[in-house]
Amino acid sequence: MSLLRVAIFALAVTGPAAAADGDRPTDDAVIARWQEANGFCRGGSGDQPETWAWCAVRDGLDQVLGTRGWCYGKKDQAGFEMVWHRCGPDSNPPSLPKME
Repeated sequence: MSLLRVAIFALAVTGPAAAADGDRPTDDAVIARWQEANGFCRGGSGDQPETWAWCAVRDGLDQVLGTRGWCYGKKDQAGFEMVWHRCGPDSNPPSLPKME
C-alpha cells in the first residue's frame, strides 16, 4: 500500500470530512481501523517508510480511543492477551494526546 493510500485511510477515519458532516466514527470502527493499522505496522518491514506511516496512524488512533475512555490491555497482561476495553482501575493507562 502506498504512502498516499495510508494518508487517505487516516483522513477517512479521523479527518475533517467526518467532522464537517457531524458524523463521528463509532468506537468499534476506530478499533477496527486500529487493528488494521497495527497489522500493517507490525507486519511491515522496518526499513520502509510505509510501515512507519502505518505505525503513526495506529498511534494516532491510540490517542483517539484514549480520549473516548478506551484502554488497551490490563496491568500484568502479556502483549498477546491485551485487547481494547473500557478503561477501569486495572487497565493500562490510555495514550492521550500531549498538549504543547
